[in-house]
Amino acid sequence: MISTLACAVAAASCQGAPPAPRAPRPAPVEGASTPPPASSALAPSGNVSFAVAQPPLTLTASDGTGLRLAELRADAIIDGPIAFTELRMTFENPLDRTLEGTFRIALPQNASLGRFAMKIGGEWQEGEVVELEAARRAYEDFLHRKQDPALMEKAAGNEFSARVFPIPARGVKEIVVAYVHEVNDGAYVLPLRGLPELGVLEVKASVIGAKTEAPRLFAQRTTPSADYVVDLKSVSPQAASNAVTGVRSGEHAVLRVRPESTTRPDPITSAVVLVDTSASRTLGFEDELALVDRLAKRLAESKASVTVAAFDQTVAPIFEGQAEGFGARELDKLRERGALGASDIGRAIAWARDQAKKGGAKRVILIGDGVATAGDVDAKKLGAGVAALKDAGVERIDALAVGGIRDDAALTRLVRGQLARDGIVADGASADALRRLGEATRSGIAVKVEGATWAWPAKLDGVQAGDAFSIYAELPADRPLKVSIDGKAAEVIDLRKTDKPLVERSIAQAKVASMLEREATSKDDLKKSIVSLAVQHRIMTPYTAMLVLETEQDYARFHIDRKSLVDVLAIQDGAVKRLHRTSIARAVAQASPDLDGDYDGADAINVNGVAKKQDAPAKPTAGKREEARVRPGP
Repeated sequence: MISTLACAVAAASCQGAPPAPRAPRPAPVEGASTPPPASSALAPSGNVSFAVAQPPLTLTASDGTGLRLAELRADAIIDGPIAFTELRMTFENPLDRTLEGTFRIALPQNASLGRFAMKIGGEWQEGEVVELEAARRAYEDFLHRKQDPALMEKAAGNEFSARVFPIPARGVKEIVVAYVHEVNDGAYVLPLRGLPELGVLEVKASVIGAKTEAPRLFAQRTTPSADYVVDLKSVSPQAASNAVTGVRSGEHAVLRVRPESTTRPDPITSAVVLVDTSASRTLGFEDELALVDRLAKRLAESKASVTVAAFDQTVAPIFEGQAEGFGARELDKLRERGALGASDIGRAIAWARDQAKKGGAKRVILIGDGVATAGDVDAKKLGAGVAALKDAGVERIDALAVGGIRDDAALTRLVRGQLARDGIVADGASADALRRLGEATRSGIAVKVEGATWAWPAKLDGVQAGDAFSIYAELPADRPLKVSIDGKAAEVIDLRKTDKPLVERSIAQAKVASMLEREATSKDDLKKSIVSLAVQHRIMTPYTAMLVLETEQDYARFHIDRKSLVDVLAIQDGAVKRLHRTSIARAVAQASPDLDGDYDGADAINVNGVAKKQDAPAKPTAGKREEARVRPGP
């Protein structure tokens, strides 16, 4: 165990605002740091090390200037299969003028954003979850009135973006983000790899019920070379076992199960391999090519025949023949093609169907991030395209997910429920990804929670030996938890009791996920129900956004319900707590405007010495991936 500087969150009254980050510390002293212990928390956790990574978070000015991340302080609470992460960031503006910028953050897969706050005029302003169209109307109206709201939306895959203004000249911008996510594969991971040099990096994690403390990290003037990883199996005996684990609070239960399954081969004798070469793959493109090379060598071991193609908004054949014939020349073709253009996954799947029909391929392997930005982007249409592979004789499709910004949920919908056998979505950086492609899966494993008023999922698909899944359930608080897996006799499971806020939020998050899944695979229109639940529990979805306005009157003017004020989750006194707020911060309402009409304390002066307004910021583009470099169309 190592000693670290205290990282306490300021306590807040239940009638006040959520705890805010403390003020930035003095400038760090060169070389003064407390390194992690020998068994470093900064580790790739058994994965294939990729040399280049997209930074998990950035704040970029509208003119392209990247603002320096002076401080990143992270607190995490890991409670059974659930984790709550709170990030406190301080960015520095090196210029002599006020800037506006775009904040972007890529969350872990299955994470749900629950808090976005900025310090404006010395006060913390919280983003409130509202219906997306209402948020956009309010945002556009305030831009026309030369006021400065903030709007955060879900962008491509697991990325979220928000406009940030003002960023004071030679000043700092402080931001707080918090999210909830599942803990998979026995490890908690905080993405750090890809970040530039940080003035201060401080990370601490608390594992509820652990026998030993998780490693803590404090460093100054450091460039992270790997993610922060807590190996839960080393700190929690329960996590190291194959037993059912989880937590319960009253009527809410979250558990992690491993269905019984044996390893069975499903050898690949012929396959079509689709390689994503769209512009989003620019960072890490060489690593993607290395993955293609490893896959070809693996397929060569089984004497498989392969057809390899690159795709963006077009499809380009690269190789056809025995896998052992794929080599440096084909990799050079991919390298020469480069990462350009949009991503038309539907076109690539249709091309694979035609090739399979001609060549008899039984398998399709997709290497990419799963984010469709051209052609058919609707989940139902993409699913229909996969189903059509059956007519060409394809029996299974799998995905090797690459990139920090990606959509594993979209990839999962592609590989399951359409063909004779379900496939898998494997992290391309995982050491066992290629092995798993050659192993069989099981689907339709029934999950039943006796007496539950709601439980999800009801069945498990694409299961391989050793896979673990989270089960969410609501049942009467006085009723024992009895769970049946795969038709076996129900067993009473005594889960560890825990506090309500995090478990309740996870259940709400799972309900939203279940409805989004139903929408993507059926004709159900669940938007209204999703928005209602998301607003109540502060959950970012494709139908909601986080909006920061200036006064209570502004929210009332747009009929935006502020009931979600009571729903902010934050870490306080070493625990996740739900903090009640009676009113929004009135930093702008109580301040006096400066000469340019803003409340940032900085006046914009033109060459004649007359005060002028900042130019109206650009419209938000969140929800779409911008493919800056476009390959010529077909």
